[in-house]
Amino acid sequence: MLDQFIAWIAPETALRRARARAALSALGARAYEGASRADRMSDWRTTSNSAAAEVAPALELLRARARDLRRNNPWAARGVALIASNLVVYGIAASIEASGKGAQKRAERLMPALKAWAESTACDADGMSNLAGLQSLVAASVAGDGEILIRRRMRRLSDGLPVPMQLQLLEGDYLQNTTQALASGRIVQGVEFDGIGRRAAYHLYRDHPGDWLGLRQASETVRVPADDIAHVFRVDRQGQVRGVTWLAPLIITLRTLDEYEDAQLMRQKVAACFAGSLRTPDAEAEEAERQKWEGRTVEPGTISVLPLGTELDFTTPPAAEGYAPYTATQLRRVAAGLGVPYEALTGDLSQVNFSSARMGWQEFGRNIESWRWQMLMPQGLDRIGAWFLEAATAAGYDTAGLSVRWTPPSRMLVDPARETQPIIDQIRSGLISPQEAIRERGYDPDQVLAEWQEFAKKIDELGLILDIDPRVEARRKAVAGNLQEASTP
Repeated sequence: MLDQFIAWIAPETALRRARARAALSALGARAYEGASRADRMSDWRTTSNSAAAEVAPALELLRARARDLRRNNPWAARGVALIASNLVVYGIAASIEASGKGAQKRAERLMPALKAWAESTACDADGMSNLAGLQSLVAASVAGDGEILIRRRMRRLSDGLPVPMQLQLLEGDYLQNTTQALASGRIVQGVEFDGIGRRAAYHLYRDHPGDWLGLRQASETVRVPADDIAHVFRVDRQGQVRGVTWLAPLIITLRTLDEYEDAQLMRQKVAACFAGSLRTPDAEAEEAERQKWEGRTVEPGTISVLPLGTELDFTTPPAAEGYAPYTATQLRRVAAGLGVPYEALTGDLSQVNFSSARMGWQEFGRNIESWRWQMLMPQGLDRIGAWFLEAATAAGYDTAGLSVRWTPPSRMLVDPARETQPIIDQIRSGLISPQEAIRERGYDPDQVLAEWQEFAKKIDELGLILDIDPRVEARRKAVAGNLQEASTP
């Protein structure tokens, strides 16, 4: 009645009231069904915590469970190893790059020291691995544990190293998972930040807190400046301070799959324990036969004579119906969660052809490139390169105008015969440079060209003409072109 009366005496006011009422009604109905508070969503528990607040209480348990899966679950172990082996392969090679011609001589003088340091165990504080081996450990720890710390250890010149510096790998357990406020900053999960939010230091345990064989107290800590630490982990969310195992979304899936396989195996074992059942013609004979056959088993080569009327029925163990489809579906889920191809994870190539294999391999290659250039390079290798130059300066080398360049290894082609020619066509059409094509194959262009120059000089000195010499084909084409031009009227 009131709205009708207002509409009769003041139509514009009534219209504004109707619009306001419609707007209030729309507030009650959410535009996104995912934000609905209906009964079907009532058991969905969510939080709006920061990235660090989400990770802190779950970090240690997630890491422990992921390690248990890597020890005991073949799919978890294979997935982490697959990521590490493809991320690093045989090692991301380091070389010295000069900013100009004036620095080229200095780069050539420093390169032997870099090779001697990186290609031997001189770079490892534990004296076990070369730089490629350390890279593999870093990649496996990042995927399996979620993070790893690389600590710079400066050495004396008298230690006889190519440069006075080594690398020490520390598991994430070494980093305190505590948070507190400071006068000029704060500590978040063991990482100290200064007043403007820069990483200032890392608070590390002197010994692994899980090493009960250690001689020192596990609670002893040391403050290490951030300049001496490279903290490598995949940043999944802005504001994340610590890394989370890549197996985190798959822990329940892998655990359930283990239990399912155990249940299927137990079911088949129990079924196989019952060889058959014995039936007798009457009750009196049944008791005698029961005592006679009680506890007997069927063995290979056994011949038994049954009394007249006695029957022996063999049982048929139940088939493991649905086992293969269910397992394959779960393993596809695991592969998707880790960002690796299902075929590479399982070795099942039954449904693969060239096109599908190439698409899967290319998609995996994009993940590898993303992890290399957005995580491993800026957080780890670039820091190591800068540390090496500082150590080289301390050893007396002139490093002005020099930098360390990292060249990842090439990825294997699915079908080299089909995929090599397109690369040649791209070079000839000017889409990519020969140097870039060589780098994509995992090699240093300067080194490749120097080796070709040396090879060409050697075969010229010997007076040899080989088909593998690209100059031979170029000469043939030039001669053919000259002959065609001369024969044209």
